[in-house]
Amino acid sequence: MARAMRSVGADDTYMTTLPGTWKSPYVWIDEDAAAVIWQQFGTTPFE
Repeated sequence: MARAMRSVGADDTYMTTLPGTWKSPYVWIDEDAAAVIWQQFGTTPFE
């Protein structure tokens, strides 16, 4: 994976915080709110 990603630069990287609720020991993603964010990125998770 590192070799495949070595040409990825800062201009190719996007970050956001997905909304969710902390329920120890995990954060459970608010799937409806996250779907809006995925749509803004123009993708769906784990394509």
